Amino acid sequence: MTPDSPTQLRIHLLGQPRFTLGDEPLRLNMRPRCLPLLAYLLLHRDRPIARTTLALVFWADESEESARTNLRRHLHEIGNALPPSDEPWITTTSDAVGWNSAADVWLDVEEFERLANTVDGRAPAVETYGGDLLENSYDECLFAPRERLRAVYLSALYELVVERRAA
Repeated sequence: MTPDSPTQLRIHLLGQPRFTLGDEPLRLNMRPRCLPLLAYLLLHRDRPIARTTLALVFWADESEESARTNLRRHLHEIGNALPPSDEPWITTTSDAVGWNSAADVWLDVEEFERLANTVDGRAPAVETYGGDLLENSYDECLFAPRERLRAVYLSALYELVVERRAA
C-alpha cells in the first residue's frame, strides 16, 4: 500500500471521523449506526467476524432475524457509501464479515499504535491522536477500544514528559 496514493482511502477514527481518497475529502452518507459498524470492522481487521456476533453486538435488543437483517442492510449501505475500489473494502461470506486486508487503506488508529510502540515514534503518535475513538459515538462496543487507545496515548504522553524533563 503506497502512502498517499491517489486511490488510497485514508480513514481517521480518532476524534471526529474523517475520510479522504487521495487528497479529496469524502463525505459518507450513511445511517448513524453504519459508522460504528465500520469502525468495529476496522478495529478487528485482523480476522473475519461471525455475522451472528456482529448482529448481536449492534442489535442486541432485537430478534436474531431482525438483527441479521439490520446487519445486511447496514453492510450494503457502507458498501455503497465507500468509494469504488479494485479490491472490495469489506469481504463477506454467508457466516462472516471482515475488512479486506488487501484494500488500499491508511487508518489513523493503526498508525497511532505503530508509532506509540516505538521510542522514536512517541511524539508523532501523540500528534496523530486526534481525540478519543469516534468521540461522539456512544455505542457500547467502542468503549473498551476507546479506553485502551486513550491509555496508550496517556502513556506515550507521560513518557515524553519524562524524556523532556530528563533532557
